[in-house]
Amino acid sequence: MRILLTVLFIAGTLAFAVQAADKAETGKSDTLKAKAADTAAVKLKPQQTCPIMGDPIDKKLFVDYKGKRIYVCMASCIPTLKKDPEKYIKKLESMGEGVETIGAGVKKQAGVVESGYYVCPMHPEERSAKPGRCPKCGMNLEFRKDVKDTTKAKAVNHEKMKM
Repeated sequence: MRILLTVLFIAGTLAFAVQAADKAETGKSDTLKAKAADTAAVKLKPQQTCPIMGDPIDKKLFVDYKGKRIYVCMASCIPTLKKDPEKYIKKLESMGEGVETIGAGVKKQAGVVESGYYVCPMHPEERSAKPGRCPKCGMNLEFRKDVKDTTKAKAVNHEKMKM
């Protein structure tokens, strides 16, 4: 009798294992996928990293996309983010960070909140009203909030600098 019960137990276990392997092979059911997505969403921490540059975010610089707010580190990241926001949302999620969902209390808008200008970090005399690259060195222009002195630029005398 014990042998018969043992054989039935082993047969039942094998049948369950085969069924589980078959289910894993064909994919999870929609319910299981939804639960997995909910679990993954719960584990995501709030966004702290720019999906473009990988630097810490500036909460004043963002793009709103399909009810989600994606923050960036500098204004020159915004055009890149706007080209393919889905790609960067997935990148953030793969890093364990989730984007903010826009609720009733969040004002919808995109882009730079502050006024200012863009300047080359290596050539401060190169300024622009919009993001781009420095014509001298090709570096990305960085956003500056200070608008008091946008017409004058400090010239750097590179001949006096010794390397």
